[in-house]
Amino acid sequence: MDVSKEIKTRLRRLIYNRYYYWYVVRKQREKEQTSILLEKYEQKENKGEHDSFVLNIYDGGIKSGGLADRLRGIVSTYSVCKEKGLNYKLKFTDPFPLTDFLVPAKYDWTIPDEEISFDTDYTHIVVLDTTDESSYQKRKQERFLKNRLSKLSGQIHVYTNAGFAYEKRFNLLYNEMFTPSIRLRNAIDMMLNGLGTKYVSVSCRFLNLLGDFNEPYGYEKELDEEEKEALISKIEEIVEEIHEKWPGYKVLLNSDSKTFLNRFLAHTYIEINDGNITHIDNEKSCYSYERYEKTFLDLYGIANAEYIYLIKDKRMFKSGFPYMASKIGMKKFEIIEIE
Repeated sequence: MDVSKEIKTRLRRLIYNRYYYWYVVRKQREKEQTSILLEKYEQKENKGEHDSFVLNIYDGGIKSGGLADRLRGIVSTYSVCKEKGLNYKLKFTDPFPLTDFLVPAKYDWTIPDEEISFDTDYTHIVVLDTTDESSYQKRKQERFLKNRLSKLSGQIHVYTNAGFAYEKRFNLLYNEMFTPSIRLRNAIDMMLNGLGTKYVSVSCRFLNLLGDFNEPYGYEKELDEEEKEALISKIEEIVEEIHEKWPGYKVLLNSDSKTFLNRFLAHTYIEINDGNITHIDNEKSCYSYERYEKTFLDLYGIANAEYIYLIKDKRMFKSGFPYMASKIGMKKFEIIEIE
């Protein structure tokens, strides 16, 4: 083992983790996104003073990430507001109204549009766009948000995907805020009745590796046909091993690749939720409930599984979706790394 090389690698990771991601990447994103939002606020009609509150906004004004990114940001912001006794509200309208799928449970976070002020003399914009999920970064995120929300004067509009609520009682906070809408609850009940009580979940996030999911955040090129077959076959072997480890259990399979999912249609122990495969930060098509229902069915399907797996190799994406579901359902979560 090359000791000097190992030391350099660890030092590089430390610098990126503790300094670069937070003091360079985050600050740059904050500056760029705040500038975009200020221009859009100037074009808004609703000005003047209104009631004071903290407002999470996901309305398409800036890129906000996928569903897991947004929900963890929402719960993290709510946790600070709850701790500080601040009035919390949520505006989630893009690419769908969240209330079509999730409605207030014990805490009413809804807010009429006319009560939201876009007057930048009265309203403060807070952008916390994170790129790293280390414990160090989560501590920095929490301190940052607590500091920005410490003096509530006017309205504070928060745009964030901060994940520090994962280190708290995420399940309790989430269930204080959200419960499925009647329509979604009926669909969840139907799904769970089909799955039964004995099933585990397996997730795989390929981005565009298999060439059938246009993902702008992808950092790997599409594989050639031989590489695709090798990767799918390897994962197929691992899924079979999981099935053998859990005899009598079904496997709920989740992925962003239709090519991958179709490979498992003949497996009698595999369950796949029907519907569209989407990433909500990439969607600009006309809204329909049916287009996004699968995303929420997958979320609650994973959350109710007996055990939750994420399978990946170094080219695949470390999806935060199954991890968040494990926090909602308080279930064990495991990443299987392909060598």
